[in-house]
Amino acid sequence: MPIGRRTGDSRTRSSDLDEHPETGTGFLFDEFSQFSLASAYERAVRAFREPETWLRLQRNGMSRDYSWRASATYYVEAYTNALRARGIVPLE
Repeated sequence: MPIGRRTGDSRTRSSDLDEHPETGTGFLFDEFSQFSLASAYERAVRAFREPETWLRLQRNGMSRDYSWRASATYYVEAYTNALRARGIVPLE
């Protein structure tokens, strides 16, 4: 399961188990520190020790589309929205 700092597009790739118990796919933390990383790691170990929770995490992760096509689509939409917000009409 992914353990990582919540930055940029990580929100679209992983969702934290504690914040989304039924749909979570990993363990995210905000603060850039070894303590935050250790805390997320400890949460992952606790989840691993709960077979039902771990299986749910596995299923949630496997049901997500992590392909390059999905990532490219996300970035095209983000850049298009940024251009429109600045009054620029992007090429379609």
